[in-house]
Amino acid sequence: MSLQQLLVTLFCCLVPAVVMPMESPASIKVEVTGMMGDRAIYQQGDSIEVYISLDKTAYVLILYQDVAGNLLQVLPNKFEPQHHFTADDFIAFPASGSSFRLRVQPPFGQESLWVLATAQPLKDVPGKWLGSGVKKLAVSLDQLTSEIRSGRYSDFGIAKLKLATRPR
Repeated sequence: MSLQQLLVTLFCCLVPAVVMPMESPASIKVEVTGMMGDRAIYQQGDSIEVYISLDKTAYVLILYQDVAGNLLQVLPNKFEPQHHFTADDFIAFPASGSSFRLRVQPPFGQESLWVLATAQPLKDVPGKWLGSGVKKLAVSLDQLTSEIRSGRYSDFGIAKLKLATRPR
């Protein structure tokens, strides 16, 4: 089994809020947890809020993968372009006072929120900006994480939070 296959297998089998350090010895430790806890069930209309911590200053990209497989860039977004954070800060997303909200809507089921952190600025990820202020990505999560691991980013880390959604 290749290292990439092993990492993809690990991504699919992790429990919520597991820190997923990558193979680089200088990787960034990323932790993410939901405001309602790590095993909460979100209902239609609920606002998803998470808390993130980093052990190194980093550029953060937050992705939301819905049950239909759509991959949305939710940070940076049109309302919260700031995505560079200091080590050991407790990061609330969406930020306090932000007009951005990540609301649960159909389709419902098992969804994921990914936090990717890199020491260097992330390149712009291809996709289309939607009216809600988020970007629907034109690349897969595998393509994106492969690029991050390719050596362009010397320090990086990835964490995943599983979310269950359902109608109200």
